[in-house]
Amino acid sequence: MLLPVGLALGTVTSLFHHLRQNEEEQAQEQFQVAVTLNAPHIDSGIERALILGTRNTSTPLGRRNTQSARKFIQGATSPGGTGLSFHEVNSSLHGEETIKLSYTDIPGAEKDSFLVVVIELAGSKSKGAAVKLGITPSLIRSLLESSNFKSIRFVLTPEQASPAQHAKQLGKSVFKHDQSIACLLVIKEQESVSINDINDWSLVDSNLPVSQMLSQQSPPFLAITHPILESSPLNELTPAISTAALNATEQLRKLILQAAK
Repeated sequence: MLLPVGLALGTVTSLFHHLRQNEEEQAQEQFQVAVTLNAPHIDSGIERALILGTRNTSTPLGRRNTQSARKFIQGATSPGGTGLSFHEVNSSLHGEETIKLSYTDIPGAEKDSFLVVVIELAGSKSKGAAVKLGITPSLIRSLLESSNFKSIRFVLTPEQASPAQHAKQLGKSVFKHDQSIACLLVIKEQESVSINDINDWSLVDSNLPVSQMLSQQSPPFLAITHPILESSPLNELTPAISTAALNATEQLRKLILQAAK
């Protein structure tokens, strides 16, 4: 009688360990998915960003939408387990209402020298805006396990400005006296560009590729854009836009890593 009982106990124990191992593997798999680029996460981000209305700091509704965009990106970037935290600082004051900007850091070997990536939250309800805001969480998570010489700081700001203006404002609000901006990239939307055009990042005010500018000894502050960030209306995500958005995110990740070296 002892033999069947022993076999049964062995089977149950084996099954328990097998299920536990599967759970651990699934948890690890989910974490790996969270820090790598993949189409479903990017698609989900874009679809959620499509719901956001016009964002600005000049009207009560625009300010609420701006803060909603910031909270959406923060929540989607670090839903738990990624180890990222966002720091919030006051950006502007409208009556009794304070508008905040936030930032998160990916530390590098040079902890006080930063590559800064600026995501402007203000903007109209468009394809370019939805893609820009929607790909940001996946982009940030995909850089968590990278090895950089410079630290990377992602800034979510309610203001639209030139790269030099952003650098000046951030230098006062989010950088300590012993920290410096080695390079600054501002992600911008643009008009009248088809996703069938050359699928690469370029400067906003010229067709020069960003990679060429980053190869200079002293990279300047740059406003950059991509054909997928074209500011036309968009009601739903299409397969063509999904594919182009994934490619653009992969390209931007490589540019960020190039600038952080």
